Amino acid sequence: MDLHLKVGAYDEYHHAHGYARPREKHHWYWFAGIAVAICLTAVVAGIYTLYDRAMAPMCSRSDSKTKASPDGAYVLESVLVTCAGAVPNRRVLVYAPGSPGNVPALASFDEAAFVRIRWDGDNSVVLTKSGGRVWSFRPHYRDIRVHYVTE
Repeated sequence: MDLHLKVGAYDEYHHAHGYARPREKHHWYWFAGIAVAICLTAVVAGIYTLYDRAMAPMCSRSDSKTKASPDGAYVLESVLVTCAGAVPNRRVLVYAPGSPGNVPALASFDEAAFVRIRWDGDNSVVLTKSGGRVWSFRPHYRDIRVHYVTE
């Protein structure tokens, strides 16, 4: 205890751990900070989901072209997506008929890209792009193989 007094880490009012009683260690602001962090994480995840799936009210869709697969199991859609605070881009989506089409993009292109879509059989899609940039693409989706052609 004498060493603590010499270095100023302890006196009769201030204890070495900073609390008058050890049970006072849990303060409300620790729990409030953790709750705020969890809420912020949920909000950011929700906004990202709205953007990634091009859902309203975050995004709007226009210039849509759709083609059904030969067996009718899927719908292939090329759509121009404009999201708040982001540059418009063209996305290619594959989803089941009758669903709202709120799925992650199979491919994403610059707004300037001209994209032609077509089915090449029940389980094969051909995307032909001219101009613009490719932002993202997936080589396959579930049982569908995707072929990319650049002109």
